[in-house]
Amino acid sequence: MKKITDILKNRILHIIIAFICVIVLIVFIIAAPEMGKKALFYETLKAFLVIGFGIYMASFPFVIAIKHIKETKDLPDTQVETRMETFIRVLGHIGFIPFVTLALGILVIWAGGLQVGDCIKDYREGTVDIVLMNTTAEYYRSTSTRGYSHKRYTVKGMEVSTRENYKFRFGSLSNQVMDAINTDSDRIEMRIYPNSKAVVYMKICASDQTIVLPGE
Repeated sequence: MKKITDILKNRILHIIIAFICVIVLIVFIIAAPEMGKKALFYETLKAFLVIGFGIYMASFPFVIAIKHIKETKDLPDTQVETRMETFIRVLGHIGFIPFVTLALGILVIWAGGLQVGDCIKDYREGTVDIVLMNTTAEYYRSTSTRGYSHKRYTVKGMEVSTRENYKFRFGSLSNQVMDAINTDSDRIEMRIYPNSKAVVYMKICASDQTIVLPGE
């Protein structure tokens, strides 16, 4: 009974810490500048934070295993076998949560690793300038069960020279920018890091105005 209680306590503590890590990561993603000279730095830092969170999630089953090994290493073989059997039964009793966190952790590490790889390529290769035509700006709103609402913005367009379609996601765009892109813009000039899609600047060229982001 004590062993089950200890494992449940570890699981609850693990869930609390994981929840705090998720909140910190979300706050950083929202607060970090999305455009500017340091855009690639923030993309890289974000990717490493994601990897760190994945490592923490994946470590949960190993923490349980190491704790069990420490408890049984000095006991006779027959008792060790008995405790191993008890440990297996305990895992079966509490479900597959440690293995689920391991799988999710590996997935998060993989996603973060891909982003780190893209950032490293961008540090080596530098920025490129692109010009987008046929541009549109959209947003979608997500609402939590507690009523908290959050918008995400997407800017789309086709690059003039390569005819490649681009899509950029932002946490915030003003109504002025949205209207300029959708109703009055003939092109958007951008300087970006091509692999991570980090944006250094975006110039919206309209018939009667030019909007440059980020502003001064």
